[in-house]
Parts: sequence; structure tokens; C-alpha cells
Amino acid sequence: MKFITVDTAASPKLERLRRSCRYHGIPLEVIGEGRPYPGHGAKIAYVIEYLSAQEPDEIVMFVDGYDVVFLAGAEEIERKFDAFGHPLVFSTEQNCNVNGGFFSRFPVWLRYPKGKRPYRFINSGSYIGRAGYMREFLQRIDATQAASDQTVINRYYVKHPSELALDYDQEIFTCTAGRTGLEEEDYRVEDGRLRNLVTDSLPCVLHCPGKNFIGLEKIVSKLPIGGSPYKASETEARKYRKSRRINRINARLLPDNFLFHLILDGLLVLLGVFALAAASKAAAII
Repeated sequence: MKFITVDTAASPKLERLRRSCRYHGIPLEVIGEGRPYPGHGAKIAYVIEYLSAQEPDEIVMFVDGYDVVFLAGAEEIERKFDAFGHPLVFSTEQNCNVNGGFFSRFPVWLRYPKGKRPYRFINSGSYIGRAGYMREFLQRIDATQAASDQTVINRYYVKHPSELALDYDQEIFTCTAGRTGLEEEDYRVEDGRLRNLVTDSLPCVLHCPGKNFIGLEKIVSKLPIGGSPYKASETEARKYRKSRRINRINARLLPDNFLFHLILDGLLVLLGVFALAAASKAAAII
């Protein structure tokens, strides 16, 4: 079994992932070092290149480098992967994360397979599969030049849902996307192991995307993988507090993150229209 990540810049941000690998005995391979990274599609290109040199039946796990930690060892990961009975399993999140405007995003959300809530949507930051099938899939989606590989994968998946298995129950992967600031509601550390309280599972990989290093470190500080405390900037802390406020409202009113923001954006547009209309009326009276 192989474990890979992409880091073209030899960044110190990778150290958190490396610490978790050392603790759990994960033999991490870093690919793409010293090479260009024009967009997230570049990591797809480097993964395809890596997979081409592997035996087709080799199990390969890819994880993002800077905002991921391992929570368990290879044996448990392989056992849980085999239980899916599918050659490629993707991580999931609570948000339908597709780049672009309304007319680009809404059709994908509308056509998305129903799946199991609340972790219904693909997150492309971590996945596991057989090398041959994974390579063929990544070549088919043609995302190597894309700014957002997740956008391309989501658009492809709604048309070809049988080509992937999704980790709805967060058995292998757990992802906080759409839940920034709610880490203490969603997770608890028990005897050194992270439990997802939403699905009552013990995931093997934690991913806190969206530069949510504050939330990631809240969890990591309670895990037995060591490391110095994370020092967030004031800008980062302010952004985290804002996300926490919005996500708390979202979680209590309408758990579908995408639909919540769609409605919120619509209300803001209507308020803007009403404000302009009122201003025009007042100007006419004057």
C-alpha cells in the first residue's frame, strides 16, 4: 500500500502531516517537489504520473499536504477500503463545492445523487483506490489544467456516479468543509482517537480545508502526534470567527450548506433591489 501527497515547494506546512505519519507508521511519499503548481489540476497530473509507475492492483491513498493528518495506520485503512467493495473511494464533505457563478454551480447541486446526509458531496483532498483504476479515472476527467480539480470531479460525478464510491459515513476520511468553527460540536477525542460525533465513526484521516488551520490545530492539539502550538494571525482568527458564526446559523436553520448560501445570497440581492427602489422613489419625491 502506498501513501502520497503533492508538495512542490518543500513547505514547512507539511510537517504536521509528516508528524502524524511518523506516529502511525505511514510511509508517506512526497511527489511533485520542485515542479510548477499553476493550479490544483497540477496535483492531478503528478498523481497520474506516479500511478503510471505502479502495479494496477496496488492500493494508493492520496491526501492533501498542508491541512491533513493521519489518525490511524495502514492496516486499518486497507481493511476499511476493502469493505467498500469499489476500486476508488473519495472523501466527502457537507458542502457542494463547485467554482463559478450561479448557473455553473446550481445545475451540479440539483443533479447530485441523493446519497446519505449530511456528508453527501465529494471532497477531492483525499481519496484511495487501486492504482490502475484510479489512473484511468483521473485521465478520463481531464482535470490536469483545471484551477479546481474538485469542481471538475463534481461535474463529472453527477453524470457518472457509479464510477466512484463516497465515504458518506466518514469511516476512512473525515472533512470539516462547510463546518469551520464547529469542530467541538462535530468531534471528540477518546483515548487518543478522534470520533466523528455526527456519524459515530472513527475516521483514519482528518482534513480541514479552506485554510482552516485554527480548527485543525484545535483537534490536533488533543491528539498524540506532538508538535508546537499553531500561532494564527489576527486576520486568520477574524476570518475563523466569521465562518463560525455563519456556520452555526447554517447548521441550525438548514443543514444543506449550498442551499443555505444560495438562499442567503438571494435575500441579499432582493434587499439590494428594494434599497435601490426606495432610493429611486425618495429621489423622485425630492
